[in-house]
Amino acid sequence: MDINTAIENILRGGRYEQFIIESNQSQLADYGRDSKGQKIRTYKARGGQVYADYTIKKKEEAGQPSDRVTAFSTGILYDSFVLKVQKTFAEVAANKKSLAQFFENVDSSFDILGLNEENSDKLAAMLQIDLENEIGLFIEKTLQV
Repeated sequence: MDINTAIENILRGGRYEQFIIESNQSQLADYGRDSKGQKIRTYKARGGQVYADYTIKKKEEAGQPSDRVTAFSTGILYDSFVLKVQKTFAEVAANKKSLAQFFENVDSSFDILGLNEENSDKLAAMLQIDLENEIGLFIEKTLQV
């Protein structure tokens, strides 16, 4: 049994892609944090704020959060999130044009694509269960031969 192939096959299941993408979006929308847990701030933010005063005013008038950078203005960036599964790793990717537009106002050292530690731990627990099942099935098949 090739463990990498088993994990790759498990990750290609729809529930994992949904979990990973929704978790990544939640990190941004609900907490304004990147995959390293850093609070995202725009270039023009002052003091402890994440936006410039003008942007805060506009966000509040529009009924949008002004206490965190959500990367959601139009939803185009979020809609472009996909999970790319390879043999030995998986990554969240997004439309390059939408990412470039986002990073026009935010330092590109923020890693907005990917899971933070808490969500990575949740994913690992989910994977462990499915991988144990795959190993059990493999052993069962092997013993039957």
